[in-house]
This record gives sequence, C-alpha cells and structure tokens, in this order.
Amino acid sequence: RRDDHWFDVLARLQPHVGRAQARAAAANLASRLAADFPEYHRGRGLAVYDAASVRIQPEIDGSIRPAGTVLMAVSGLVLLVACTNLASLLLARGWRRGHELGIRQALGATRWDLVRQLLVESLLLGLAGGAIGVLVAWWSVAIITAQAEALSLPLNLTVGVGWRVLAFTLALSVAAGLAFGTAPALRVTSPALAAALKDPETTVRSPSPARRRRMMGLRGVFVIAQVAASMVLLVAAGLLVRAVQDAKGVNLGAAAASRVAFVQADTGQAGYDQARAASLFRDFADRVRALPGVESVSWANRLPVTVGPSSTLVIDEVRQRTGAETVEVEAAWVGHGYFDTFRIPLLHGRTFTEEEAAARRRVAVVSRSMAQRYWGRADVVGETYFHQGGKAPVEIIGVVGDVKVETPGETPTPVFFYPLAPGGMMRLAIMARGSGPPDALASAMRGLLRDMDPAVPVIEAGTMADHVSRSLSLQRAAAGALGLFGALALLLAAIGLYGVVAASVTERTAEVGIRMALGAGPREIVAMLVGEVMVLVAAGGAIGLVAATFMAPALRSLVIGLSRIDLATMAAVTALLAAVALFASWLPARRAVSGGTLAAIKQR
Repeated sequence: RRDDHWFDVLARLQPHVGRAQARAAAANLASRLAADFPEYHRGRGLAVYDAASVRIQPEIDGSIRPAGTVLMAVSGLVLLVACTNLASLLLARGWRRGHELGIRQALGATRWDLVRQLLVESLLLGLAGGAIGVLVAWWSVAIITAQAEALSLPLNLTVGVGWRVLAFTLALSVAAGLAFGTAPALRVTSPALAAALKDPETTVRSPSPARRRRMMGLRGVFVIAQVAASMVLLVAAGLLVRAVQDAKGVNLGAAAASRVAFVQADTGQAGYDQARAASLFRDFADRVRALPGVESVSWANRLPVTVGPSSTLVIDEVRQRTGAETVEVEAAWVGHGYFDTFRIPLLHGRTFTEEEAAARRRVAVVSRSMAQRYWGRADVVGETYFHQGGKAPVEIIGVVGDVKVETPGETPTPVFFYPLAPGGMMRLAIMARGSGPPDALASAMRGLLRDMDPAVPVIEAGTMADHVSRSLSLQRAAAGALGLFGALALLLAAIGLYGVVAASVTERTAEVGIRMALGAGPREIVAMLVGEVMVLVAAGGAIGLVAATFMAPALRSLVIGLSRIDLATMAAVTALLAAVALFASWLPARRAVSGGTLAAIKQR
C-alpha cells in the first residue's frame, strides 16, 4: 500500500558508514521514490535516527519533550519564588546589620569586602539548599518510578541522581546564591551606610522616609515577583486540572461508552494466515455475542483514543476551492455494528452492512467535522473522493457525530470509517457493549479467547473507561506535578509576605507607637501595614494573570484542547492567593499592635 506512510525500519550500519552517509543515502532514496511515484511520495521523505539517542517512541516524542520543557519552566518559577523570598529576607537582615557593617567599613573594609562577605553567606545558603535538594531527589527516585508505573505513563523512566544531576545542581546552587544575594548586598553596602556608625540607633528606630522608600522599592519588587510567579503556577495547575476533568466528562463519542469492554489480539504473532484469522475472529465475535447481557459486538483496527494511521485523500471540492491537491485525514476500519456499540449518532445516510464489509465495497462513513471542513455542509451522502494515486472513487454513504480519535481532549478531528470484515486484518480489537459490569465482560471475553486458542497473544483487554483513563495518565501526572509546584510556591510566597510585613513592623515600631499615641487604633494600624503589602500583591497578581494567559498555549503540549482563558479558574486562583496573602500579612501586623502603645513608645 503506497498510501500507507507508517513504516519504520531498524538497520545496523556497516562499520565504515557514518550517520551523515546514512542520512544522505536515505535522502537519495526518498528522491528516487518521489521521482518514480510522484502521486504517492511527492513532498515526503525518510528520517534517520540514531538508536542510541532515541529513548522515546517517535509518535509520543512530540508530546513528551514539550511537557518536559514546561515542567522545567515550572521548576524555574518555583526557584524564582524561593530566590526572591530569600532576597527579601536578606535585605531585611542586612538593614538590621547596618551598624555592624558600618563598623567594619570604618575599620578599613572596602565596599567590595562587605559585598564579598555577604555574597559568600548567600552562596553558603544556596549550596546548603542544593545539598538538601539532592538528598530529597535521591529519596524521591523510588517514589517517582513507582508513580510512573502506577499512572501507566507511555514511556519507561530511568530516574537516577548521577554526576550530571550533581553538576547541574551545583551550578544552579551557585547561580541561585549569586542571584538572590547580589541585590541585597549592593543595597545594604551603599555609601549612605556610613551614617549608621554615627547613630547606632539607626537599626532600631524607624528609618527615614527616603531610606524606607528605597528599601521598600526593592523589597516591593521581590514581593511582586513572588506573587506573579505563584499566580502563574497556580493558574497553570488549575487549567490542567480543569482540562483533565473536562476531558473525562465531555461527550467523547466512542470513548464515552462506559459499558463497553474490549479485547485486542494479534493472530499474526501466533502464525495465523488470513483465512485462519478470519475464522477465529468470526467465531470469537459470535461467542461474545452469545454471552449473557451482551447487547452488541463489533471490531476495529484500532481502539478509540489511540494514535493510529491517517490517509492522503484527493477531494475535488477542496482542490477547486483552496487549490490543495491532497488532504491528510484520520482513518479507521470498523465492523458493521461499531456505531451502535459506541452510541455514535448517525446524522445522515446509513452505516455499513455485513455484505459491504465482506465484499470490501469502496464506501465510507465520515464524521461531521470532516463533512463540514472539506465540503462545507453537513449532508455529504453521495459525494466521492479518491485516495492519493487511486483510480476508483470512494462513495460516502453516511455521516456520524464527531468522536475523539487519538486523545480525549482533542478538538473535533476529521475522520473517515471503512467497512471491515472480522478477518480483514491479523490484529483486531473486538468490542462489546453489555448491560452488566464491563470489568466482568472483559474478563469473560479474555477467557473465551484463551479457551479458543491460548497461543494467540492478547495485546490489551479491559474496559473503555480504563482505556480513556490511561490515555490521560500523562496529563494527570503533569497536573499533579504542577499542583505540587503551585502549592510549594504559594507556601513560599506566604512565608515571604510574612517576613516582609514582620520586617516592616520591626523597622517602624516607633512610628506605630507614635500613631497609636496620637489616637490611631489597632485596626487602623493593621489596615495600614496590610494595605501596603496588598497593593504589591495586587500588582503581582495582575502581572501573573497576564503571564498565565500567554503561558496557556504552551500547556497545550500537555493537554490538547486546553482553553486559553478560563475565567472560573483564574477567579478561583485569585481568590485563593488573595486570602493566603491577606492572612500571611495580617498575622505579623496584628502582633505589632498587641503589645500596646506604651511598649512602642518606650522602644522609641
């Protein structure tokens, strides 16, 4: 079949042949094929991969690698929150050490000496955090591997803490230490620090308005960065969770048949020929149909919500309207009872008959999205199209509702269905709808096939509900990871906000006392301190919402069909972040006034 472009070849190169030569030979072969069979191979090529570097199946490589990139970016955002948190705390600590640093400067230390001392302290913090991270990662290896197996992820994970991980962690720890330590070190060693030596009480009483504005400016930047990064992570986690839930709950067409069980078997691996395979599958379908409670039975070359083949078609109306010579459309070969088994609605025309499947008539049933996209109308019964290079037309006899072809979250995909007899292929999936529990039906079907011929391998058996759930395993894992990262970022942001308000209260103790002496009540003081921080939180939240809106397309590599804007999710995340920020700011502000006015004035 020259119109079937799914073909993989494993080859061992001769010792004197390099990768470049192999790629050149493949390109030359592709050019010759295109010249000899232009109707089939024009615009197509051959790709050569090094088996030593290919660790992921090519058909899922396009989703795994972007997912890894997104998760690395998310990890970077968590690191950003942690760094800005520590930078804010170091800034407050550096201000409280102003007198000490002033003495060092008076004794001959240059500003560079002070900056270097503070950076060394920051580096030690970064290295300590990196060491703890390595220990946690080492401990988590078994958990990650077990979770990957439990979630049935479509790849084999080889997880370990090797020298590359250690080297990367060391470099990242040093970079993080410099990143969160440089700005505070430069700020607290500014030339104005000499005033601290002249007045030892500077670190105790309230700073001047100008100094406070400078400090709050840098500290405010840190707060805004923390909140913005946390908002992005929480919105991303919310969008993924919402998308996974929607993918499980929407009308999935074939995948929505909660009472459907299936067995997928490959007679070719048992040495069957075409005639013997046809006899086995036909008898098996009859026995399944005779099981108690079975309502309908059918078969197909592929299970729904599974990556499968596509075909290149020539449609006259498309060529006349757009000039496109060919279109690529998803294909499925199914038995005559397929649409009844999965409750796929028939919109126009009719479905296949047993005679059409046995005679391999050139007829097809197309999905609604295929009819609308290529013919521009819903009823295309009687229309025809050609396979690329084919001479005989294919007649459309019916139009059915849209189904999910490869993933539960995908948008409606054009697909056509061809009639398939029970023995039309060596590998088939037999599906049955029953009135009882689908698990029991799947077990009974597996037992029937084993009794008929135990040598025929069962590739997969189970219920469609479990099959759909497994197809969402990667999305669930990503949503769980993002949720964990988001919760961690929220916790770090709350700790950072608490520290910012606590530092502000310490710096402004005398001011608080004076305000209370002049008649300000505890509520007014708390509102003032919390309000200043909540303004920064609002700014960071707004920036985070905008960033999350633009980040949504990147998340589509994890969940197809993810909406760009989900107002409900964004509103929920905003409310959560605001509540946590308000509580984290209120606690230290409330403590500032709990001691009363007299203690604050005595501090002054």
